[in-house]
Amino acid sequence: MRVLAQLRKFTKSKKVRETMLTTASFFKVEKDPFYKQGVEQKTHEIVRNLIQSTEFDDAEIASLAIVQPSFVRKVRADLAKKKK
Repeated sequence: MRVLAQLRKFTKSKKVRETMLTTASFFKVEKDPFYKQGVEQKTHEIVRNLIQSTEFDDAEIASLAIVQPSFVRKVRADLAKKKK
């Protein structure tokens, strides 16, 4: 909160840009739990679509989606459960 309060005091200047860059270096989007959740959901969706629309085996799908074959098997098992 102190950082935000101090940033409000600045005017548009080089100092503001430098401070923002310094502050941004503390926050890594890859460490954000919501970012990780979104990436996982998108990966799940890609694997699901490849399973449903192609005849590729688990290894080929894993290679295309850049995931482990065990993840593909898990998604395939989830799809089989939903069909029943």
